[in-house]
Amino acid sequence: MKLVKIFSNKKEFKEIEFNEHFNIIVGKKTRETNDENNKKKDSHNLGKTSLVNLIDFLLLKRINEESIFKRHFNLFKEHIFYLELLLDSGKYLLIKRSVEKNSKISFALLESKLKELDEEKIVWEHVDLPYEKAKKLLNNVYLDFNVLKKYDYRTYLRMIFLKDKDSFSKKMKNPYKGSDFEWKNKLLYLFGFDNHIFEEKKELEEKLKVLKKESPKNITTMIDKKRTEILEFEDNISELEKNIDVHNDYSFDKNVTEETVKNISSEISKYNQKRYNLSIDIEKISTALEEEINAIDLDQLENVFKEVNLYFPEQLKKNYKELIEFNKIIFVEREKALKNKLSKLSNESNEVNQKLEFLNKQREKNIKILNENEFYKKKAKEIIELEIQKEKLEKLKIELEELEKKLENITEKTEIENKHNTIVSKLKIEVSRDNETYNDIKKIFQKITKKIFPERNGRIIINLNKENNPEFDLYLEDKLENRTSEDDGGTYKGILMACFCLSIASYYSRFNYHKFLFQDGMLEGGDNRKKKLLIELIKELCVEYDLQYITTAIEDEINDNEVKKLLDKENIIAKLTDEDNGKGTLFGFQF
Repeated sequence: MKLVKIFSNKKEFKEIEFNEHFNIIVGKKTRETNDENNKKKDSHNLGKTSLVNLIDFLLLKRINEESIFKRHFNLFKEHIFYLELLLDSGKYLLIKRSVEKNSKISFALLESKLKELDEEKIVWEHVDLPYEKAKKLLNNVYLDFNVLKKYDYRTYLRMIFLKDKDSFSKKMKNPYKGSDFEWKNKLLYLFGFDNHIFEEKKELEEKLKVLKKESPKNITTMIDKKRTEILEFEDNISELEKNIDVHNDYSFDKNVTEETVKNISSEISKYNQKRYNLSIDIEKISTALEEEINAIDLDQLENVFKEVNLYFPEQLKKNYKELIEFNKIIFVEREKALKNKLSKLSNESNEVNQKLEFLNKQREKNIKILNENEFYKKKAKEIIELEIQKEKLEKLKIELEELEKKLENITEKTEIENKHNTIVSKLKIEVSRDNETYNDIKKIFQKITKKIFPERNGRIIINLNKENNPEFDLYLEDKLENRTSEDDGGTYKGILMACFCLSIASYYSRFNYHKFLFQDGMLEGGDNRKKKLLIELIKELCVEYDLQYITTAIEDEINDNEVKKLLDKENIIAKLTDEDNGKGTLFGFQF
């Protein structure tokens, strides 16, 4: 895959067409004047680095918070960008992606290079594909990225886009967010090693971490203590079960309370008083009914009169007889009334007695229930305590099981440690074996560095550190094979990293791999002689391995005559400047 052209729907965007081999994008430094506005301009803010990010965006990098399209969304939301690629098959692929709908990607496969962008004439094979589907299609179909099958085409783009000379340290540590293990693992695979060994080592180490946490040193003491606690709880539970008939139903009437009994007693008291009053009334009536009528004997009365020599008149005798008869009538009526009242009182008394009998029984029953409730409450508390004890016992048993598992883990830990030691030995053998891919990359690296540093030898070394993890090192050594300190400097370090990335690209150029490199600012700063050697080297490699190389530079950095001779006009594919209110920048405006 090579880059052909990048353009936009916005006319102010500086359309860039790439050369097949060597490309340079130049930033023109604004001429210094006394103009205050001019002093604020910066030749390092023209869009050279933004071009790297734009190409990465069109190769389907996800937009994150650091992206210029995220930070300046309002400026770019109407922008649509296009990237034309030359595929290894000889066909051309056009990728379309907008900033606003950046999760939708379109593809058009072309037989020949586009002369101009005319959407109406372009036949889009796939329109607005969702991100993951588009990425998979680009990887598996269009790019046919199958040389490093464990990973997709984006995995190693970090070695294609060298955004600054310090992107990697000379030990090639991970310069990006993410796991250091993942980065080293991918480098091992890139160098042709079996990185499955390293993956297995990592997996075993993760297991060991867990097992070490779960396998305390005093685990046997903890197990013994836990077993003792369990025995104590079992004894307590046994005692509780003896005191409780666990098969009885200890349910009770919660509605019966002391207040209920008091209320019934109060009712009984009222009815007792009523019964007493009734009994008094009944007794009085009964006594009255037992009395006989007080009748006077007229003959006896007449004799009394004679004894005292008194005359007993006939008329008086007659009136008195009538009185006696009247008295008899009154007595009969009174007796009848008393008997009626007695009957009513007797009935009422019977009702009161029945009510009292009912209330007394109810009170006795409730008193019994109340007493039973207190008993049952006590038993219920004992049952609850029994259940609590049982729950604690179960918890202790679970804890014991966990401890016993941890004890088993100690054995497992020993087994895994043995496996780990075996894997480490395998990894040592693996990184030391005669690996054709690794050897070829090292040869290319030595050849490249020799042309720039004739008195030095460039080395790529892989060693295992004290944690038995691979460390990748780049350095220069003299003829006596002594490591030099030249590569400690930023410029030489950057050149070494550029040489390394070129070595990778050169080796993999025979496969379906990225055939372009974009190394930002590679000609900025440093010795002009090294720049000259670097340009010569890159041009040779581009032809020899059919690579496409893109770099950026400030115009003043390539003004050396020797350097200028090596840069044809065709090599400079774009000039960016901040003049004319930013119209000369990549996007045609400053932000």
